[in-house]
Amino acid sequence: MNKIIVAIVAIAVAIIITLFMLHVDFSEDSNGQSAWLPRAPLPVPTGQLGTAVVPLHYHLDLTLLPEQSSFSGTTQIDLSVNQPTDTFFIHGKGLRVSSSELLTAQHTLTANYEQVDGSGVVKISLPRVVSGNASLTIKYEADYSTSLDSIYKVEESGQHYVFSQMEAISARMSIPSFDEPLFKTPFDISVTTEANNSVISNTPEISAEKLPNGLIKHTFATTKPLPTYLLAFAVGEFDVIEWPAIPPNDLRAEAIPLRGIAAKGKGEQLLFALDNTQAILEALESYFGLPYPYQKLDLIAAPDFAFGAMENAGAIVYRETLLLLDDQAPVSQLRAYGVVHAHELGHQWFGNLVTPKWWDDIWLNEAFATWVAYKAAHQWRPDLEFDRTLTMRAHGAMAVDARSSARQIRNPIATNDDIMNAFDGITYRKGGGVLQMFESYLGEHRFRDGVRLHMKRHAWGNADINDFLQSLADGSGTPEVIPAFKSFLYQSGVPTVSVNQQCDTSIDKLLLQQSRYVPMGITEGDPQQWQIPFCFRSQDGKQCLMLAQPKYRQDWRCQEWLMPNAEAAGYYRWQLDDDGWQTLFEQAEQLSASELISLGDNLFAAYLEGAVSSERLLAGYQVLSASDYWDVAAMPLSQLQRLQHRLLNNQAPTEFTQRVARYYQPHFNTLGFDANTRADLENPNATALLRHSVIDALALTAKDPAIRSALKRRLNDYLGSRPYNTRALDPNLVGIAMIAAVQDSDETYIWELKELGLTSTNGLLRQQVFTALGQIDDRLLGQLLVEELLLSTEVRSNEAQQLLASFIQNPVLQDFTWQWLKDNLDAMLLRYSSFSIARIVSVAAPFCSTEQRDDMSAFFSANQDKISGAPRQIAETAEIIDQCVALRANKADEFIDALSR
Repeated sequence: MNKIIVAIVAIAVAIIITLFMLHVDFSEDSNGQSAWLPRAPLPVPTGQLGTAVVPLHYHLDLTLLPEQSSFSGTTQIDLSVNQPTDTFFIHGKGLRVSSSELLTAQHTLTANYEQVDGSGVVKISLPRVVSGNASLTIKYEADYSTSLDSIYKVEESGQHYVFSQMEAISARMSIPSFDEPLFKTPFDISVTTEANNSVISNTPEISAEKLPNGLIKHTFATTKPLPTYLLAFAVGEFDVIEWPAIPPNDLRAEAIPLRGIAAKGKGEQLLFALDNTQAILEALESYFGLPYPYQKLDLIAAPDFAFGAMENAGAIVYRETLLLLDDQAPVSQLRAYGVVHAHELGHQWFGNLVTPKWWDDIWLNEAFATWVAYKAAHQWRPDLEFDRTLTMRAHGAMAVDARSSARQIRNPIATNDDIMNAFDGITYRKGGGVLQMFESYLGEHRFRDGVRLHMKRHAWGNADINDFLQSLADGSGTPEVIPAFKSFLYQSGVPTVSVNQQCDTSIDKLLLQQSRYVPMGITEGDPQQWQIPFCFRSQDGKQCLMLAQPKYRQDWRCQEWLMPNAEAAGYYRWQLDDDGWQTLFEQAEQLSASELISLGDNLFAAYLEGAVSSERLLAGYQVLSASDYWDVAAMPLSQLQRLQHRLLNNQAPTEFTQRVARYYQPHFNTLGFDANTRADLENPNATALLRHSVIDALALTAKDPAIRSALKRRLNDYLGSRPYNTRALDPNLVGIAMIAAVQDSDETYIWELKELGLTSTNGLLRQQVFTALGQIDDRLLGQLLVEELLLSTEVRSNEAQQLLASFIQNPVLQDFTWQWLKDNLDAMLLRYSSFSIARIVSVAAPFCSTEQRDDMSAFFSANQDKISGAPRQIAETAEIIDQCVALRANKADEFIDALSR
C-alpha cells in the first residue's frame, strides 16, 4: 500500500511540475544560476493567428429566421493542436456565447470563451493542457448585422430576407472561427428556418427535415476546402429559377446545376443572366484548362449589397442591377453584367480553388479576376467591346498610384485594420494592368501556361506571390520575369518613360529615360527604378525590350511616328516633346483604339504634370473627340468635366460650352436621338455608347436647350406608360434625361420623381433617380433632399452612400452636405459595412482649397477610431485636394485663355 501511495504522489508531482513548466520560462540569473520565471501571457494576435492550433473541419448548425433581429448557432470545429497548450486564439466578434467546450480523446473540458480585442480576437482558455486532435463546440446567439456584412437582413415589399457577406473578416461576426484565408477546411452546414423559406448555401441541399416546432432543418453536402470568407447563406421566400444544367464538355465529365435566386416576384428578370452564364463559364474553363471546381452554381440577386458582387464558392451574390436585366437593357448595364459576372466566375479558380495564404496577396486574387474577366467577357460578346476596358481602368489607377500616399501592390498586412485598405484601385486596376503588361511581354500562350501550372500546383490549397511568380517563370520558360514583376509589386508609383528620337546626327539614336511620374500638387520622393517591359510600335512594327536602367540608348532608324506603348498594354506613363505629340496626333489613324486611349490619357497626364500647354491639350481633344471609337470620343468629355470643376470652379463660361459643342455636335448631327442610323445597324452597342456620351456632352455639359427640352419631353412619354415606352426614349438615355429634368423642373416634378425612386423595386430605376436627384441645381430643394434621403429607411444603404457622394460633389450643396455629415457622422457610418467604412472619407475628394483640406483632415482624424482604415484614406484625400489646388493655381488662367482661341 505504501508503494502505491508513493507512486501516486510521484505521478502527481510529475504532473504538477509538467504543468508548472508550461507556465514558466527557464533562464539564468545574474550569477549564472538557474531560475524559474513566470511565463508572460500570450500576446493577442491582431494579425495572423499562427499555426499552433489549426482547424481541420467545421460543422455549422444555424437557425436563421429572417423576421427576427437575431439568430443562433452551434459551431463545432475539429482541431489539430500542434503544440501542447491550455490557451489558444480564434475569432469571434460580438457573439453571445452560452457554452463552450473542448472534447479530446480523453476528456470533455469546459472552455472559457473571451473576446480580447475589438477586431474580434477570442482567447480560448482550458483547465488543462491539451495536444493532438480535439473538437471545440460553441453555442451562441448574435444579432443580424445592420451594415451589409456578416449575416444581415434586407426587407423589401413586406418580405424579409437574409444574406451574407463574409469577406474580408466579417465571418467572425456570425461564426466563431479561424477567420483567415490560410485555413481552408471542409464545412458541414445545416440551416433551420420557417417552412416557407428557401435556403441557399455553398453546396447542394441533401435533406430537409421537419422539426417538432414546425421549422425545417436544411442540410447541405460537405463543401470542398474553403476559407471562412467564402461561406454563403441566403434565406427567404425567394423566387428560385431552376435552369438547365450546364452540360459536360471536354474538360468536365459532370453537368453543373445552375439556378437563379431573387426576391419574390423578380425571378423572371434572371433569365438573361442565367442564359448567358454557360458561355462565360466555358470561356474560363478553356483558359484555365481545368473544369469548374464546385458542385453547383447559384446566382443570387440581393436587393441591398455593399459591393458589386461576391465570389462565394458555388453561391455568388450580386447587387440586383447586375443580374436583373434583359437583352433590351442599357448597354452599360449589359457590359456591367458581363464583366462582373466573368470576374466572380474567374474567382472560382483564382481565389477559391487557389487561395492566398494571407491578405497581403489578396491583390493577386482581385487583380487576376479583373484581368481575366475582360478576356472571358470579350469572348462571350465581342460586340460589347470589352477588349480595351482594362486599358482604361489601368490608366485610371495611374492617377491614384501617382500620389505619394499610394501603397505598393503587395502591401504588408500587419493587423486586421490594414486589411481594409487592401481592396482598392491599386489592388484591382493597377494589379490587373501589371498582369496585362506581362502577358503582352511574354505572349498570351506562354503567360497562360504559367497560370495553368500555378492552378495545378496549388489546387484546393493556398499560395503566395512567390509561388505564383515561380509558376509563371517555369510555365513560360522566362525566369527573368520574376525580378521585373517584383519591381512593380514592392514599390508604389508609376514609371514614366521619356522617348526621344535623335535624328540630326550621323547615326540615328533612340533615347529612353525612366523616372517616377509626379503631377502638380504631389511631393516628389526619392529616385526610383523599375524593370519595365517596354513595347513600342512604329511603321516598322512592334518591338519590346526590358528597360532596366534609368537611361537607355540604342542605334536607331528614325521613324515618321512612334507609339511608345504598343496596344497600350504597358503599365507606365510616357512622354514626348511637343513635336512628338503633334506628329502622333497627325498619325492618329495609324493607332488602334487602345493606343488612342493611351495617347489621350498620357496627354492629360502630361498636362497635370505641367509638361503640356492648355492649347496643346485642346488641340488633342479636337482629334480624339472626332473618333468613331466610343470610348476614345468620350475621353475628352470626362477630362473636360474634371477641368470644369478644377479650373473653372464648376462654372460654365460661354467659351467652355461652345468648345464642348464644337467637339460633339458633328456626332449628334449624324446619330440623333434614335437608333436608326447605319452605324446602329452595323454596331448597335458601340453606337449606343457613343450616342450616350455625345448627348451627355451636349445636354449636361454644353447645356444645349433644345436637346434638354427634347430629352425631358421624351422622358415624360417614357415614364407615362407601363411597361416603360422605349420607343419614346432610348433606355441608354434615361439617366441623362432624368438629370436634365431634375435640373430644369419645378418642386412638384422633383418630389414625384423622388417618390418614384423610393417606391420602385427596380434597382436600375432607383439608381437613375437618385443619381439625378444628386445633381439638382436648386439649393433649397437640394438641402431638403439631403435631410430627407440620407438616413431614410426607404433608401438602401448602397444608395445612401451614392447620394452622399453626389450631394457633396454638387457645388450648390457641397457646404451644406459637409456640415450635415459632420453633424450626423455616427448615424451615417451605420450605412457602411465594417469592411468598406473608410470609403466615407473619400466623399471629401471634390474639395479644392487648403481650408477644406485642413477641415477634412481634422474632422476625420478626430473620428478615426470609428473608421477602420481611415488614416490612409485621409492622406489620399488630402493629396487629391492638393492636386486640385495646385492645378487651379498653375493652369486656370492659361486654360481660360486657350478656350477663347
